Amino acid sequence: MPVSDATAITFIQPLAILAFAAVLIREKVDHSRWIAGVIGLCGVLIIVQPGGDAFRSSALLPLLAALFSALALVTTRMMPSDDPKVTMVYTGVAGLVLLGATLPAVWVAPNLWNVFVAVISGLFGVCAQVIQITVYRWYPSSILAPFSYSQLLWASLIGFLVFGMWPTATTMVGASLIIIGGLYSAWAERRRMGAIA
Repeated sequence: MPVSDATAITFIQPLAILAFAAVLIREKVDHSRWIAGVIGLCGVLIIVQPGGDAFRSSALLPLLAALFSALALVTTRMMPSDDPKVTMVYTGVAGLVLLGATLPAVWVAPNLWNVFVAVISGLFGVCAQVIQITVYRWYPSSILAPFSYSQLLWASLIGFLVFGMWPTATTMVGASLIIIGGLYSAWAERRRMGAIA
């Protein structure tokens, strides 16, 4: 699956964050945020095309990743007193236990390049997670969610530079809807903040 398609599918995450925040922590989510989330969901559906010939079962993996990630971010907000490093340790231990159990079945000895890439990926991952955990503690989830849409640009660029895959026309249409939803949400939030100020 092209990187841009997989990334675009994960953009169901902001809508999932809105839903989980409203249900789990009773965060007030106004109608403009729901409208933006639904617009983004329509974009994801255009890309995934469930029930169509273009649908691939592999699309379920980024979809599940987005839902679990949204749940993790919202539950992080439910623990405001913990240090971000404590949350990272819990996350790391859970991943080690769950994924470590499958290791004997899929083990391949890494070469030096694999180790280098794993270390660099780990460092970037740690930095990203510390920043994400910290920011989601400071601001409401529903305000931050639309900012994740900028990933589509980077995923498309990396997918092209590394794998030579450019997004399809369907992906571009769906991604455009996702971006429109995100921009509408940011505009509505700014307008609401201006009205309060």
